[in-house]
Amino acid sequence: MKKSYQEIFSENLTAIMKENKVNKKEVSLAIGCSDSVVSKWILMRSEPTLSNICKLCEYLNCQPNDLLEE
Repeated sequence: MKKSYQEIFSENLTAIMKENKVNKKEVSLAIGCSDSVVSKWILMRSEPTLSNICKLCEYLNCQPNDLLEE
């Protein structure tokens, strides 16, 4: 079964955060949103804006494809 965009994003974000040894609070502070917003992305309850994807990439030193593709 094909994974949804939210599943792919959630898994990739979680893995990249682990690689960078950062938690939701640190990510949220770095990109200027609440940690509950980051939690919602991880729990697949909402999707980040393009602006937040760009901020995540800058903070986590990755490319958009790293977050958005399987």
